[in-house]
Amino acid sequence: MYKIYCDASLQSRRTLIAVIIFKDDKQILKIRRAVNASDSLAAEAFAIKIAILIARDIILDFGGHVTIYSDCQSIVEHLQGLNRKPHTVTFTMPKIPSNRIKLNWIPRDLNNHADALAY
Repeated sequence: MYKIYCDASLQSRRTLIAVIIFKDDKQILKIRRAVNASDSLAAEAFAIKIAILIARDIILDFGGHVTIYSDCQSIVEHLQGLNRKPHTVTFTMPKIPSNRIKLNWIPRDLNNHADALAY
């Protein structure tokens, strides 16, 4: 079982995304990248997009199931079909194979590893 936690931070001089991958509750990879984003929602969406692309690669290479966790409720709910895409997110989000990848919203305090890496 793979778990991916993702987050982003928009600061005055830079925007960072963080993605942390766990396999069977053991951290196997962490990614921290500077990105261009117009606001915090766009940055969060970009972090989720990277997590989805990584999850699809994991399934292609290793099989199994992946759960992605994000503390950005509006983007998660958009991808779950519960609301519209925020207007500041201008890029297309990848499709999620619903039978192998799950996307879940979690409170910020439960996303502490990715949150810390994004700052």
